Amino acid sequence: MNARLWSLSLVIASVLLPYFALANARQHIHANYDALGFQIEGKAVVGLFVLWASISCVLCLVGLFIGLMAYRKLTIPRPFARTAELMFLALPVILWVLLAETIFLWVVRG
Repeated sequence: MNARLWSLSLVIASVLLPYFALANARQHIHANYDALGFQIEGKAVVGLFVLWASISCVLCLVGLFIGLMAYRKLTIPRPFARTAELMFLALPVILWVLLAETIFLWVVRG
């Protein structure tokens, strides 16, 4: 696999892995708490969200770095499609930071 495909696969994994991990953890927490008769608190899910958001940001930044290295290997009249692809590789990090800030403010004010 070349560097471009590695960067794209890392960025896609940085979006999909946290989603499936959090959905699985949320279902597991709800099933166990309901079976035991406990009231569900959101602290465990928020903690997992913060953990997976940081893991996702690291994966996405590694993918962005690999994509930047592949972009620099191109000849000087670089195509605009590759420039736009490089900008979209940074989008998950920006969205995770904005979403994490929103959730953090929601939990603190909560």
